[in-house]
Amino acid sequence: MTWDGRRIYLHHFGILPDFQRRGLGTELAKKSLEWIQQKGQQVKLEVHKKNHAAKRLYEKLGFFAFRDYDI
Repeated sequence: MTWDGRRIYLHHFGILPDFQRRGLGTELAKKSLEWIQQKGQQVKLEVHKKNHAAKRLYEKLGFFAFRDYDI
């Protein structure tokens, strides 16, 4: 996580393949979001459009696609 003075960015967030599908990503994301909320900060995250598992996780947590961009 990084903070730019306005919001906290959740980035480079992942679970090693051997540990995936155990709920660890969901729990880590929930705890991170709870901490951010306790700080009274906004959160921003970016997900590669082909990372369908991450997109499903964040949608389950209430996030939605704001915009797409190419790099």
